[in-house]
Amino acid sequence: MRDIKITILSDGTAQIEEPFCFCGEHNAARLCITLNSELKTDASYYLLSFDVYGLSRRIVSNIISGANSTPAYITGGVIYCPLPEALTSTGELTVQVEAHKRNDLEVTRITKSAVFTLGFEPSVMGIDGELEEECGILPELAAAVESMRDLKALFGGTTDLKAVIINSLGFTPQAPPSQYTYSTAQVSATLSDNAEYRMTGLQTLTVQYPEDAKFECWMRLNFAASGDITVTLPAGTGYIGTAPDFKNGETWELSFKDKILAAQKVGDGT
Repeated sequence: MRDIKITILSDGTAQIEEPFCFCGEHNAARLCITLNSELKTDASYYLLSFDVYGLSRRIVSNIISGANSTPAYITGGVIYCPLPEALTSTGELTVQVEAHKRNDLEVTRITKSAVFTLGFEPSVMGIDGELEEECGILPELAAAVESMRDLKALFGGTTDLKAVIINSLGFTPQAPPSQYTYSTAQVSATLSDNAEYRMTGLQTLTVQYPEDAKFECWMRLNFAASGDITVTLPAGTGYIGTAPDFKNGETWELSFKDKILAAQKVGDGT
């Protein structure tokens, strides 16, 4: 089995080493993801979130909580996950690492890496010639859907793929989150459902909620080393725990569900 070595850097981005694997391979390669200190700190378990090119469907791994997890597992700060044909068939795969902190049955914090993309080379093994020619460009959707049957190798013996995915996620699958990146001192943003926001060098942030009160999104805020820090949230915002006190040079992660905010300063480990 070939190892695809990936290192999550301190800023959450991924450094990927070759070799990649080939289209249509089944458990011939595995991800070896070395976690950064932030992802390793005080995590109860991990998930790998996949998006198979052309399917617009989020797929998650098994709960990864130790060396005995299967098929994906973690040991020594490295997550290992074999890649079944269901994930390699279309030539391109996006991946994101999620570290979950749990208190009893409640998830109190989710820390995520940046999304990274793997590209697979065409192969004459296990796929037809037409898919080989188009692999990584415009794969045959029918072939990809057919290969989704192999998800049972990743999630168990059931052939009810919809039930498997919903059971693993805990909710009905949706499109991958929209991503927004800002590197300016002043930001005004109306939050969107199923979105991620990353801001660096931030001094002033003004947040507005969407008209539809039902939304979920996530933020990572890196505040400027100097200057006044001002974060304005809409009236009626509720908090899990105490309201955050943002200061220069700090990095915070915020999770919004409807109008409820859970905030965690990076490095606190609580």
